[in-house]
Amino acid sequence: YWLFFYFFMTCAMCDALNQEYRIVEKDDYSFCIVNAFPLKDGHVMVLPRRHVLEIPEFSDIEKISMLDMTSRIRSRLIEKYAQGIITLNHGNGLNTQEHFHIHLLPSRVGLRNLVSSYEKLPFKERASEEKLRKIRDYINKI
Repeated sequence: YWLFFYFFMTCAMCDALNQEYRIVEKDDYSFCIVNAFPLKDGHVMVLPRRHVLEIPEFSDIEKISMLDMTSRIRSRLIEKYAQGIITLNHGNGLNTQEHFHIHLLPSRVGLRNLVSSYEKLPFKERASEEKLRKIRDYINKI
């Protein structure tokens, strides 16, 4: 089974590194591509060259490369599209590709607008100190 997977299953994200028509920028550790299914013009993704699924798998140099490239591309998108940029990664089963990537998407609305609208949540509601403490404690709970 593993031999079959190794030889016949490929990663679309890894393969994208060979699709020059999509490559915006690349270095020794990461690359940026135009999303093959863009939500709108300017929708790009920054990825590590090495096939990794989550941030803890990154080497220190990969982290630096990814963050530097994300920053450069983000600045370029702001200049070219004259819009804000939504920068996000979604993992834990929400992603469609099993290769870590960061989406950069020009947008006239922010992430708060998108999520509150889609999930029918209040746009901006100040949480009580107690609720903030509960969230913090839940996140830090071992």
